[in-house]
Amino acid sequence: FMRLLTQLYEIYSPSGNEVRMVEFIINYCRNIDCQFEVDENNNILVTKGQAATYPCVVAHTDEVHEERPEGFRVVVDPDDNDIISGLDACGECCGIGADDKNGIWVALKMLEELPVLKCAFFTGEEIGCEGSRNVDISFFDDCRYVVQCDRKNGNDFIINVSGLELNTQRFREDCELDRFGYSPKYGYSTDVAALKERGLKISVVNLSCGYYNPHEPAEYTRFSELQNALNFARHICSLTETY
Repeated sequence: FMRLLTQLYEIYSPSGNEVRMVEFIINYCRNIDCQFEVDENNNILVTKGQAATYPCVVAHTDEVHEERPEGFRVVVDPDDNDIISGLDACGECCGIGADDKNGIWVALKMLEELPVLKCAFFTGEEIGCEGSRNVDISFFDDCRYVVQCDRKNGNDFIINVSGLELNTQRFREDCELDRFGYSPKYGYSTDVAALKERGLKISVVNLSCGYYNPHEPAEYTRFSELQNALNFARHICSLTETY
């Protein structure tokens, strides 16, 4: 689990230059029994298995950090093995892009595990959700719901963004938030909200996935919370209804 996460953190993928992350995900998908396409915006659209309807997980491939310092390395805190962060050659904190590499990690783990799943990896989220605002939305016509892990801390289940309802009460009940320590919260724009703004009719949600201090040099991940997000996403994707 940790090896894949470290690989993702080591890939520098600023908005507008996500090519290395896109290539990594494509190569990863080639080792999984799935089909994928890359659209004109470098969004990656993946389908695994054949079914009448699909659970769907999405993430974004860009990060907000504008530079990657010399000597960058991913480190585990010696005093708290649950904390993962980045250091430069001088031992100063630098961002790891856990927003949204944690979400990519969840999506790739789900692709490995589940026999039936759709995934979308969007470019340009940090500069206005460019990928999700321009993707062919018919990709989601046979999806039951859409799950994104692109929220800081460890327990937010986003139900509303700027007055836009993301999911139904029935969906929230069936997700069993309490079982995984999550609670309903209001959030900020991200890809699933952009899809809803474009008229997507099914329930979507953005989940916390264990990263803190996003967009700052002191960004870090609590790995136990990321693992819990994976477990929660796995549970949600076991739901067979369309919401």
